[in-house]
Amino acid sequence: MSGVDLSIDKPVVEFKNFSFKYHFRDKYVIENLSFKIKQGETILLTGSSGSGKSTILYSILGLVPHLYKGDVKGEIYVNRENVLSSKISKITERVGYIPQRVNNFITEPTVYEELSFGLEYKQIPICETRARVFSIAEELSLKELLPLNPRNISEGEKQKTCLGSTIISYPKLIIADEPLANLDVINQKKTINLLLKLKEQKYTIIIASHDISKYSLLSPKIFQLQNNKLTEMSFSEVEKKNSFPSRIKEVYLDYSSNTNLEIASFSLILDKIHFKYKERDESVFENLSLSLKNGQIVGITGSNGTGKTTLLSLITGLLKPKKGQILIDNQSVHKFKWLEKASLFGFVSQNPELQFFEETVEDEVTLVLRNLNRKVPAKNKIIETLKKAGLDEYSLYSPFSLSEGEKGRLAFISSTFHNPKIILLDEITNGMDIENKKWLQMQLIKEKAQGKLVIFASHDLMFLKSIADEIFVIKNKQIAKVAREI
Repeated sequence: MSGVDLSIDKPVVEFKNFSFKYHFRDKYVIENLSFKIKQGETILLTGSSGSGKSTILYSILGLVPHLYKGDVKGEIYVNRENVLSSKISKITERVGYIPQRVNNFITEPTVYEELSFGLEYKQIPICETRARVFSIAEELSLKELLPLNPRNISEGEKQKTCLGSTIISYPKLIIADEPLANLDVINQKKTINLLLKLKEQKYTIIIASHDISKYSLLSPKIFQLQNNKLTEMSFSEVEKKNSFPSRIKEVYLDYSSNTNLEIASFSLILDKIHFKYKERDESVFENLSLSLKNGQIVGITGSNGTGKTTLLSLITGLLKPKKGQILIDNQSVHKFKWLEKASLFGFVSQNPELQFFEETVEDEVTLVLRNLNRKVPAKNKIIETLKKAGLDEYSLYSPFSLSEGEKGRLAFISSTFHNPKIILLDEITNGMDIENKKWLQMQLIKEKAQGKLVIFASHDLMFLKSIADEIFVIKNKQIAKVAREI
C-alpha cells in the first residue's frame, strides 16, 4: 500500500504483496497490495466502481479465492490465520459480514430465525438468544417484522435484518459493503450509532462505500483504491474530488433543442389505490392518488417499508390493487397485453441481477428488442452505447461478473434500449460512484427531452434534487408532493 503504514505487532488483517485476477477478467483487479489493519481501527475504503473494493472484502472473508476463483499471488492473514490455506468456515466464525446485496444471504423462513441463526450455530442458550434477538430488533425497529418471511419485506428492511444478524454474534471484525445503501435517513443514523458503539468497544470495522460523507461521525481512516494502490486521504480531499454537480439545466436545453424525436402526450393516473400484501396485517396504500404527465422526471422517496417498490410494481401491472385503478391515457394498465407492457415500460429493480438472463453483456442490451421482435442494431451501435457507459471492454463478459455499479449501468441500458415511454428506476444509484451518477444524470435528462416519463424511487435525496422536476414522499399509506428543500 503505497505511502501508507498501518503496521503494528499483531495486525487483525494483513495483506502481503497480494494480487488477484478473476478467471473471467483479463486484468488483475488487485496487484501487489500490502497493508495492515490493527484491532479497534475503523477503515473506510472508497474508489470508483470496479476498482476492487468488494474484492478486498471478499479476500478478507476467504470468498476470494475459495468461492470466487482466479489467479492468486501473495498472502492474506486474518487474526494471524492464513486465509488462502484456511477453510471459509474457519475464517467467518470470527468475522461478521454485511453484504451489499443481501438477498443471496437470506436463508431462514422468518426474520426472528434469520437474526438468531448465528447464535444457534454457536449453541448460545435459548434464553440468551431470545434476549439478544429482541434487543437488536428493538434497536433496528424490526420487532413487528420478526414473524415475517424476510424475503417478503422491503430491501431496506432486509438490509437491517442482515446488519442485525451480523452484529448479534459480537464478531470482533466486521466487514461491511455499502451497509447504508438501501436505508432511509433515520435507519442510516441508527446504523451509524450501532457502529459507533462497536467502535467504542474496540471492534475492528472495515467499510467499503462511495458515499463517505455519511460515515463522518465514525471518524474512520479513509483509503482510496485507485490503480491497484491504496492511498490515505482526508474527508475534505475525497469530498472535493467527489463533488456532485447541481441541476444541469443547460444540458437539457441543449439536448431538447437538437432532438427530432417526439412522443405524443400521455398521462399516468393512479386513482384511489388500495393495496395490501396477504402476509401483512396492515395495508400499504389506502386511497392513494397520483397524476403524472410525460416529459417529467419524478422522484419518489419515503422511509423503509412504506411502499416505494410496491408503487412501481403497481404502475407496471406486476401487482394489482385491491381497489382503485391505474390508467395510462384512460386505459387500465391491466388491460395491456404482456408485449404491450414490455414495450411501454423500462424497469430497473433494486437488484439488477434479477433482470439478467443472457450470457454476455452485449446480448443483455438487446434482450427486450429481441423479445419484442424488433430489429437489432448493428454490433458497432451496441458497443458504442456500452462505451459511453464505460462497459465496452466487458461486452463479451457475463453480466453477473460485473461490479455492482457496472450492473446498475447495464440494467439501465438494457431496460431503455427499446425506447420505452415510461422508465421506472428503483434505487439505481446504489453502488454507483460520482462519475457514474453524472453519467446517469445525463441519460435521464436525455430521456426527459425525448418526452419520456421517468419515475425514480430512491433514498438518494442529493441525486433526486439534482435531477427531479417533482419529488413525492410516501407516508402514512399516502403520497404527497414535497418542497425542493427536503
